[in-house]
Amino acid sequence: MLFSSPSPTSVFNSLDADVILRSDDMRPIDFRVHRYPVVSTLDALVPLMCAATKYDMTAVMDRLRLLLISPEFLETAPVRVFAIASRFDLEEEAKLASKHTLRVRVLDVPLCDDLRHVSAYSYHRLLELHRRRGEAARQALCAPEELRCMQCNGSQYNAVAPPKWWNEFVTRAGEELRSRPSTDIIFSLKFLMHILESYIFLDALKAKIDALPSTI
Repeated sequence: MLFSSPSPTSVFNSLDADVILRSDDMRPIDFRVHRYPVVSTLDALVPLMCAATKYDMTAVMDRLRLLLISPEFLETAPVRVFAIASRFDLEEEAKLASKHTLRVRVLDVPLCDDLRHVSAYSYHRLLELHRRRGEAARQALCAPEELRCMQCNGSQYNAVAPPKWWNEFVTRAGEELRSRPSTDIIFSLKFLMHILESYIFLDALKAKIDALPSTI
């Protein structure tokens, strides 16, 4: 007696399905990707992206790309996110991550396996972004004409000079911008408290530096 397979009750929909992927190194663990996957670490995310790429699962990869640029990962590991995005040729994700790396000293970030897969070209672009933006930001540190203080300079002959705190700010901010070309540090309350008591004229400078190119 012959038996026939029952016809499926519905058409397969990859968007609604749970997909099981096996990593390239054939680990004994299968990674299950749900419609809305929850991945808590980059270590867990990368094998999924490798498998999704290997099996050309576009819908799954789209979900994983969103997870890669989640605020938590961009905040805690922007260089790793950049490296992973570059590895999988995700240009928009790499641009977003490059902007977040401005808050860290790239050369001080601990080595990770993800950097093994980054081309010299991509890594050089990131370093060039930091260098160019840092130089442009330091050049922007010039006192505006209205930033004058007779009280600071103590004489009517010196009244046209900037306040004394400005020179201290320029020195320290210039050093900081050399390694971390972002206004997040030099305009933070903690940084400013060490230098000055009033920073009414710094908002415009912050906006000027923020407007500089911030992606590769």
